[in-house]
Amino acid sequence: MRKNRRLGGLFKCLQEKLPVLRTLARRRKNIYRDSNCISCKNGKEEDQDHLSECSKYKDLWNNLEETAIQAAWTAVPADMRHSKVKDQLRKAFWGSTQKERISTRKGLVKGLIREETFTKVLLLLKGKVKEATCFCDCASVVAWNIFYEEIWRIRCEDMIKWEKSNGICRRDKFENKRKKNPKDPRKDQLKKELLSEKEKKKLRQEIKEKELAEKCRREKLLEEFIEKLIAKGEKPFWYGL
Repeated sequence: MRKNRRLGGLFKCLQEKLPVLRTLARRRKNIYRDSNCISCKNGKEEDQDHLSECSKYKDLWNNLEETAIQAAWTAVPADMRHSKVKDQLRKAFWGSTQKERISTRKGLVKGLIREETFTKVLLLLKGKVKEATCFCDCASVVAWNIFYEEIWRIRCEDMIKWEKSNGICRRDKFENKRKKNPKDPRKDQLKKELLSEKEKKKLRQEIKEKELAEKCRREKLLEEFIEKLIAKGEKPFWYGL
């Protein structure tokens, strides 16, 4: 279940479809009337990119960056493991300025790193492609996992508290969906009369099989490139941001 949740989260991040306030405000204007971030309260709109620079998560991002480099450090050849090299790799991967670091974070939330980042790491590791690939892959995976399990989780917990304090409950969300898509009972009744029990059963089975096939296809797609990222050391498609 947890694995599927992460895969679903990564899929949303890749498509920039995390349920941030900007998205929620557009979908349900009568419930979310303001798209400004409730965490930093600086009057900035909460879109997916804002999560990378929100002041609420400043310390979490700093710790995330260090943890990702520590994990990726194991890919560096033993004869090159010096503090100076480590600092150079940190700057090459994350950037040397705050602006560069935020830009790198935004990409990593979607599982992306820049081609120039890989090139810098490759040069520091003396052209060793396998080690450079492993370093970037490891840092990317660790960074995204921490983002999703800590930063995004905390943001969701804050959102739930905010919704409760503003009298928004799950029932309101579902009722809003029903209002947007009202059903015509007469049409529904007519359809029921036209379909025999056998046809209904066949239709339900077809819908179920189609939904299952789509779910399996998505999970297989995500699992394949994550396996490439972690196990095979292959260069994933996202080295092109």
